[in-house]
Amino acid sequence: MKNYLAILFILLIFILKAQSQSMLPPCCYMRLEGKMDPQTNMIMHLVKVNDSLYGDCNSGLFSGKITPKGKFSLTGGEAEHEVEIKGQFKDRQHVTVTWEIKGDKIKKFTFDMIDKFPEGSTPLRVFFETGSKKISKDPKSPKASVKLALLAPQITENHPSGIDTLNRSMLNSFSESGDLTVEPESAETIIETVKKEFLDNYISSNETMYKEMPGASFEWELLKFTHIIYNDDSKLTYYILNYTFTGGAHGLETQIYNSIDIKSGKTLSLGDLLKPGYENKLTGLLTDKLHQMLKLPALDKLTESGYFTDEVKPNDNFYLTRQGIGFYYNHYEIAPYSFGATNIFLTRDELKGLLKKP
Repeated sequence: MKNYLAILFILLIFILKAQSQSMLPPCCYMRLEGKMDPQTNMIMHLVKVNDSLYGDCNSGLFSGKITPKGKFSLTGGEAEHEVEIKGQFKDRQHVTVTWEIKGDKIKKFTFDMIDKFPEGSTPLRVFFETGSKKISKDPKSPKASVKLALLAPQITENHPSGIDTLNRSMLNSFSESGDLTVEPESAETIIETVKKEFLDNYISSNETMYKEMPGASFEWELLKFTHIIYNDDSKLTYYILNYTFTGGAHGLETQIYNSIDIKSGKTLSLGDLLKPGYENKLTGLLTDKLHQMLKLPALDKLTESGYFTDEVKPNDNFYLTRQGIGFYYNHYEIAPYSFGATNIFLTRDELKGLLKKP
């Protein structure tokens, strides 16, 4: 009897220890919301993959690490204001965070956030895959490395009809299918296929050359992650961040955005959001905003500063937030690689008169 009780006690200790070391699931998406101050409602879209965290909010893109007990540290933000976020999960839904915003003066905010999905938002699943492959059996052989994180909506028994279309869009855009309306394979199959194709392409492209030039560098890398920007008001804006290095002076990063109406599943266009005839006025707003960002006089031509164009026309690579609409121009789209990507954000006030819904 004593031995039986001892075994039960050991098992109980083991279970409690395991629970204390797994505050959060290995992979999950969290829509965290809280009041930074009485006037500022902050929403963060965090994705956890094992001991790593990444995510987005109004202040930019963040990444960092999280411990098994839910303690984490993130860095990121915008170019003008670097931000460090430290936090501790109290349980699966509640977290206390401290934001340290660096600039001319350091500002600190400590507040509570909760993981919740109000009406008009949707929970998401996370699928994570990693892998590598060497060219040869030599321990020092170069290799290709892959890290992938795919997000897709949770499919429930009574889910809205638009969720099926949203699921197709998120899966097909990750697999880079040309037609987002085609019924995709499962998320597990897609993420495994993306990994396999990259690693197989690495071997077929480099194996022969490596035998002829064994001293050369043949390292490849693929990082591909779904990010969430907006998950409210029955709309979801996400982007696929894709970084590929296949040799040369540098890799190439792209961010491809999509905005979806959750109820209908419709992919939103600017024509759905803005009044007819918006094009010329929007071009003027984008051009003026870039001048402001660069601190260029209004009459100076952008081409004189190295851009490919003097007018910044709207593209389809836009994103939604509560504050307005952003337009993301990838490398080489309107400027040389050395300029980096161009992210132009227009507030709702700046878009006044153009928005269909004020």
